[in-house]
Amino acid sequence: MKRFVIIAWAIMLAQTAQAQLLYWNLPTTAEQVVFGQGCFLQSREPQGLMQNPSSLGFIKYRTLSASGIQWWLDVYGGSASAVLPVRRYGTVSFSLGYWSLGTMAGYSEDGRPVGTVQSQASNLGLGYGLVMADAWGLGLALKSSRLNLPDRYDWGWSSDIALTYKRGLITGSLMVKDLGPNYPKNNDIRYPQNTVYMAGAGAAYLDGKVSGSVQYNIRKEEGGYPSLSLEIAPLSSLNLKIGYEKVPELTDRSPLGFGIEINKLGRRDLSVAYGYRSYGDLGNIQALTMGISF
Repeated sequence: MKRFVIIAWAIMLAQTAQAQLLYWNLPTTAEQVVFGQGCFLQSREPQGLMQNPSSLGFIKYRTLSASGIQWWLDVYGGSASAVLPVRRYGTVSFSLGYWSLGTMAGYSEDGRPVGTVQSQASNLGLGYGLVMADAWGLGLALKSSRLNLPDRYDWGWSSDIALTYKRGLITGSLMVKDLGPNYPKNNDIRYPQNTVYMAGAGAAYLDGKVSGSVQYNIRKEEGGYPSLSLEIAPLSSLNLKIGYEKVPELTDRSPLGFGIEINKLGRRDLSVAYGYRSYGDLGNIQALTMGISF
């Protein structure tokens, strides 16, 4: 019964005006699950299609990562990201994402089976970041999505622009997310994108063993809400993560997310991260991310 509720709920959402936001902004990585929107400030590297492009310029190493997320049986997603510094010209990123809401049998009014209902989305993201005066980061990200529905497909794109100031262990950031044309581009009926304005600050203590951030998100179509993130490294190769974010309309979603990351430092930085958040009667979301830096 739970599987039916999740898939039916997700398919219903996929056919609303905000379908494009639900897909290219849905979490696919461990830190997205833990921090929510707070990953734009707290995360050091791109998180699937959700990334702060102004922080890219501060990354001086190549990174590859892959993530998978499981909600319930056939409801799952994933992403892959690559980061490439281009010397003094800045840093570029490339991301792919996918979400599947599974398959559910469809029935006519008299109870006869009429086939199956499916919904999947594939996403593509490009980002660029540049550091100026050793402290100011500027960035631009482009995202596109193709949403496959039973009777049609929708596609569209949006952009993010951001500014980050980083001095020592203190970071501040401003970001405007989901700027773009009405969605979907290929249909006569289109809807404005729900642009989000973000502002936040973060700090690290004890040589980076403890870090946290506070961010506020203001949406054009709904009210605002805060995102709080905390990360503690009790051991050199172990990080514990906790995030707090209560989105008003997501009543089933727990405000708390939890995660753990194990990394090995050396000539190469290998990491495995796990994230968990409860959605009440709609089940639990779990994500696993593996990355390498070189």
